[in-house]
Amino acid sequence: MPSILAPLELFLTRTQTLLALAETEDWEAFEALMTERQAELPALSDSQFLIAITQAGLVDEAKSLIQSIQQLDQQIVVVAEKSKAKISEQLSQSIKGTKAVVAYKGL
Repeated sequence: MPSILAPLELFLTRTQTLLALAETEDWEAFEALMTERQAELPALSDSQFLIAITQAGLVDEAKSLIQSIQQLDQQIVVVAEKSKAKISEQLSQSIKGTKAVVAYKGL
C-alpha cells in the first residue's frame, strides 16, 4: 500500500502485537505498547492526513485497515475479559484457601 497509509499500517501492526501480548498475558509490555499506540491516535484523525488519503483515492484501503484494527481491538477486549475472569477466579480460590487455613488453625 502507498506510504500515505503508513500511519494506519503501523497502527494495525501495533494492534496485532497488542493482541499477541494479551494472549500471552504480558500485561506490562501490553500497557507500554498501548501507551505508544494511544499517542499515535491524534495523527490518524489529523485533517491533513485524512485529506491526503482522500486526494490519493485511498479511502477504501484506509477503511479496510480501520476495519481490521477494530476487529483486532474487539479480540483484545475478549482476551482481556477472559484474563480478568481467570485472575478473579484465582483470587477467589486464594481467598477461600486462606480462610480455610485460618479456620483450621483457629486463628
